Amino acid sequence: MNSNKKYHAFISYSHKDKKYVASIQRSIETLGLPLYKRWQPDVNIFRDERKLPLSGSLTEQILTGINESQYLIVIASRNSANSSWVREEILKWHKENRDEEGFITNFNFVLIDNVIEWDYLNQDFDKLKTTALPSLDNKIFKELPLWANVQQYLKNGKVQTTNSNYEWEIAKIKGLLLNKKPDEIINDVSRFKRNLRLIYFT
Repeated sequence: MNSNKKYHAFISYSHKDKKYVASIQRSIETLGLPLYKRWQPDVNIFRDERKLPLSGSLTEQILTGINESQYLIVIASRNSANSSWVREEILKWHKENRDEEGFITNFNFVLIDNVIEWDYLNQDFDKLKTTALPSLDNKIFKELPLWANVQQYLKNGKVQTTNSNYEWEIAKIKGLLLNKKPDEIINDVSRFKRNLRLIYFT
């Protein structure tokens, strides 16, 4: 992680999705860690739990969280697409984190429902087909960001956190934050599960 940043990532989400967001955050923080280390995650994530600013602009706490984070992770959903706060957080992130060509950097997302469609011809999200991210007036993306699709592992407010396919999706995001390959994270998960089996069955 950039030594100048306090957090590995800032999570942007709609408060309507909070029943899933806490579990997803916890998965990113603890995936690959043995039980005795999970009280002290190896990634530090900022998430504003109130998520309902009283004024018409982002709160000072949110702005500080954005400025002190290395990556932005958007929880992509229909609710996020319709959230003015998620849109403002993306635009604020772009303002503070863009390359020399003006494109957003260190932006990633976790899809929990609806559709993300990338237009490879125009190198942007398809505004007609994408229903899980806010529509933006300007083109701020240079290429399709790394992302995770966990929507099939969410049901009735719960996340299937022990599903191996879900773990792989989360490992893609966590690997990015820790500058590791997803396989390295999954190998840690497999090692921990093997050790558990040895404990319980020997």
